[in-house]
Parts: sequence; structure tokens; C-alpha cells
Amino acid sequence: MQGWKMLAQDERRGGIQQCPEGHIHLDYGNLTLRFHPDEFLAFATWVGEAAANLSGNPLAGLPESRVRAAFSKN
Repeated sequence: MQGWKMLAQDERRGGIQQCPEGHIHLDYGNLTLRFHPDEFLAFATWVGEAAANLSGNPLAGLPESRVRAAFSKN
């Protein structure tokens, strides 16, 4: 699609793209989540913290504002 920017892609899982309006679209299987860029950064940090905790390597010292995602109703 014209004007879309691919940010990350996995052939088996899906992709993360930025549309011409600036929203981030995270496609995973048959699920699509749409974020404003600042919300996506908060969400990605939050998921990264969860992954680190799951793997036994917690991320120390991150302020709460960096790991709390703010969601908007679409």
C-alpha cells in the first residue's frame, strides 16, 4: 500500500507497519491492534518488560511511565 512503512515483519506471525496517518498497525495472525506512535512505544516497552521477566532477566530501573500503555478507543 502506498505510503505505508514496514517497521517489522515475520512471515509466520505478521507485521508492524505505520500508515500514512501515522498510526502503528500491529498484525499478529488474525488480530490487528492500532496505536498512536507514543502508545505503541509504551506498549512495546511494557511487553519487553514482561518478556524479560518471563525469561528471568527483569529490566531494572524503568520508570512506570515507560511501561504503562495508554489505549484509545477506536
